[in-house]
Amino acid sequence: MAKFMFGKSARKALKFLGIAAIITFAVALFVKSRSLVTGKTLTASEAPQIAFLTFRNWKGDVYVYDHAAGKTIKLTQTDSIRDAAWSPDGRYLAFQVYAQGDDNDVIYRLDVTSGELLRLTPIGFPDCNMPAWSPDGKWIACYTDGLDSEIFLIQANGTGTTSLTSGSQPSWSSDGKRLIYILRKDLATSNLDADIATIDIQTGTVAFLAELDGYEAFPRWSPDEKMVAFVSADSPWGYGNAHDFSINILSGDSITIVSDHPSVFDIYYKWSPDGAALRFANCEYYPASGETSCRGSIMSQTIDFSPDGKQILQVDLNNGICIIPIETDCVELPKEWETLYGLRVIGWRP
Repeated sequence: MAKFMFGKSARKALKFLGIAAIITFAVALFVKSRSLVTGKTLTASEAPQIAFLTFRNWKGDVYVYDHAAGKTIKLTQTDSIRDAAWSPDGRYLAFQVYAQGDDNDVIYRLDVTSGELLRLTPIGFPDCNMPAWSPDGKWIACYTDGLDSEIFLIQANGTGTTSLTSGSQPSWSSDGKRLIYILRKDLATSNLDADIATIDIQTGTVAFLAELDGYEAFPRWSPDEKMVAFVSADSPWGYGNAHDFSINILSGDSITIVSDHPSVFDIYYKWSPDGAALRFANCEYYPASGETSCRGSIMSQTIDFSPDGKQILQVDLNNGICIIPIETDCVELPKEWETLYGLRVIGWRP
């Protein structure tokens, strides 16, 4: 067998090229990750700082409205973010970035005080949707799509991921010990009929909370965990059609229909911090009295309660960003938002 020998200078050249290639690859990854963010940061403020996700073709960028400054601050510049969530201490934003080509979506953590960006999911990790922080800020729950959807836990410091259970759309209990989620009855077929279940994070014990007819989605506990809000539809994933789904509250064995004609954006409903009200669009439902109060414009698209529950954010296509009950306290939407398909509130900065 013939032997091919390289001279000393040739070997040095190849070694140099190898090192250069590694450095180039590392720099390219760094530059690509840094290009996701604008480099702008946020300072601590007593005034509201509210994060939004803008939508063009169901993905966009993260902005923060700073009430004290009366302006919006753009934090990302990728136009590819599908979902985002604040950490409990308000220091970080976790967001899901839509991947191009054959890559998978990636979950990142952005430190809004320093601009530091940290990739949380490794290369090859499956697309994981709607990141949700645990109350202690140590974990982020997300889920994959499809008939075999799976819930994952991601360590918020970037040190690892854990497959938790089959299911989708997880939401944390207030003590961080359990998740409430959607569990499909039959994973072997295309039957999407599903039930609401809970899982204990430490033991892995799964319990059915409710076995219901129809197609349930997006379950969320009230702060005291005595009630569960959820979306229900008559056909698979019908909650995407305004005529086909309702918002409901489960309390014990009783189910109350809160709204049977919500818009598609109302799947992002919010409990008040004390659990006394459930807010969707421009309306609030009060479980104790069974009454509904609709304040503000019917053009409202996104909503949120302040951390103390005394104020309400409302984004109105006509009047702009408003803080209620001071309904005249509104600012115009940024001009660059005029071509958007829609907005979604990520939330009030904790």
